[in-house]
Amino acid sequence: AAMTRQDWARVAKETGVLEADLAAAMREGVAPGTERANALAERHLASIDQWFDTSHSKQVLIACGYVADPRFAAHYDGYEPGLAAWLQQVVNANATAHGVDVEHATWC
Repeated sequence: AAMTRQDWARVAKETGVLEADLAAAMREGVAPGTERANALAERHLASIDQWFDTSHSKQVLIACGYVADPRFAAHYDGYEPGLAAWLQQVVNANATAHGVDVEHATWC
């Protein structure tokens, strides 16, 4: 409620840049778990963290929704076909590097 129009415009621009960077990395063949992919996963985490406290475990669960929910899948895949699934793999690999058991991720 405290955000101004300028704040919303900034967030929209930052989100668009992140999503374009994710799509470019996927097109370039960046593998999940690599330094570049992990940096993108951390940027993604920070983008969510501006709205509510997020952990790597929560990020795993959120990324599951990108594949499971057709609306999210269509959004990400609109940037690059398969981006939703690739982003989920990137998030999972980064979370694993931070000690998260992605098969048993919790909302903590």
